[in-house]
Amino acid sequence: MIKTESLMAIDFSTIDNRLQLIDFHLRMVRRYYSEDMSPDMGMKLSKYKGVGKVYKRFVGEYSNVLNEHKSIVKQAQDLRSSMNNFEIKRDQFKEYFEIEMAAAEKNHQDVTKVCGAVPQVEPEYQRLSVYAQNILDEMAESIPELKRAIADRESQE
Repeated sequence: MIKTESLMAIDFSTIDNRLQLIDFHLRMVRRYYSEDMSPDMGMKLSKYKGVGKVYKRFVGEYSNVLNEHKSIVKQAQDLRSSMNNFEIKRDQFKEYFEIEMAAAEKNHQDVTKVCGAVPQVEPEYQRLSVYAQNILDEMAESIPELKRAIADRESQE
């Protein structure tokens, strides 16, 4: 369970804010970038979109795996308490313990799918968010609507 908890030690609001920024960047590029996109730029923005997919999965599924983990921890505590208070026999404890261990392993696998990729894409996010922001800032010099959209976004943060 400690491994699971360490995977879940990611700040939800930070990732949610990053997802919103990625969506904003990509939406603004689609709306205002009118030139032919270079293969390099297209590849970078495609990777950025991929980072957004990882973050979207995290944001969408984090509460489910967190609640399941809390439930498993509570059940394990209750099982231990029942054993210590002689409310169940050793054979029953072994049976229930195996069930709880299987549930904990499945939850760990789910948490790994949801949370494990977030730290892996962090360097890409850092690099590509600056790249996308620089593109937008450069375009905003000649597009007043974009400049207002960026200013509105920054005032909301």
